Order: sequence, then C-alpha cells, then structure tokens
Amino acid sequence: LHTSRLVRFSPSESVNPIWFSRSLGVSFLCGIYLFSISRRIVQKISIIILTPLFLYPMFRSWSREPLLGMFGAILLFYLLQPSQPLSKKLKISIPVLIVGLLLLMQSATQITQRLETPLAHEWSTAFRLLAWFKGYQAFLSAPILEIGTGSFTMKVPFMLFKYPHNLFIEIAGENGIIGLSLILIFIYLIIR
Repeated sequence: LHTSRLVRFSPSESVNPIWFSRSLGVSFLCGIYLFSISRRIVQKISIIILTPLFLYPMFRSWSREPLLGMFGAILLFYLLQPSQPLSKKLKISIPVLIVGLLLLMQSATQITQRLETPLAHEWSTAFRLLAWFKGYQAFLSAPILEIGTGSFTMKVPFMLFKYPHNLFIEIAGENGIIGLSLILIFIYLIIR
C-alpha cells in the first residue's frame, strides 16, 4: 500500500520555511487590504491573479503558525470593518473559520500525540523548550539591538533549529526590546 506524504517546501536550505510563509502571508494580507480599498478593476484583477503565487508556496511549506495567523487576521480584518453589514461579515468570516478549523483538524492527531507523550520521550517538545530558553538568553545578553531578524539558530543532535517556535521569544531574541515593543504596540492598536 502506497501512501502519499506531504513534502515540506522550502526555497533553499538556508531559508526557514516559517519565515518564508510569514512573508508570503503578510504579502497576501496586504493584497487583501489593497483589494478592499482599490477602485480600479485592473488592480483588483492583478491582485486576484497574483494571489495563488503567495498562497501555493505557503500551503506547501505547511507551516501551521503563519497559516493560522493569516486566516485569523483575515477573519479579524473583516469582523472589525465598521462600514460592512453584518450579513457580509458572516458570509466572509464563516468560510474562513471553517478553513481554519479544517487546518487544525489536519494536524489534530500530531498535536494530541505530543500532548499525551511524556516530555522525556518527546524530543521535539524538549528541543522547543530549549529553543525558548536560548531565545530568552539571547534577549538577556543584548536586550537593545540583539542578533537580527532571522538569525536565531540552535544546533541539537541531528537537527538545526532556525526558529524558537514562539513568536514573542523570537522577536525579543532577534530584535530586542525595540522590536518586541513595536509588535506589542501593533497588537494593542489592532485590538483596541
């Protein structure tokens, strides 16, 4: 019996698929915003044509955090629009919520297995905790300027971690207090 396995896309060995997916996700969200404010049909058609170029590699990288973040941002974007009627908000937010839930269900067995496995037997979770600690140490070592965006690395047996699997620790470790403050202000402005 042959089973197909999803192969994670990465543009090169030196590019972290999570960073790649985040960049594409932000580009896609900018496209949605431009589509919503654009009055010209040519611009709207261009955005529709370019959308698969952003989404396909993002889905192929199968980085859950950027995918779920993008779907959550799309949902919030439309729910917070005061000029749109509730019926339009529901027509857009319900399909996005369904797609997000389907993505969660796709990885539900993997998440359940990780939660049920003792920490001592689950190397991925243990290494992630070490990555959090290393990101925190990087922040404490130089809290102002830090090491620069995308510079986090941690070598463990048989693997190189390029991402600490926690957005706030990553931003603090790579961009210092300035980068962390900027993202927290950005989140505050969106929520208020």
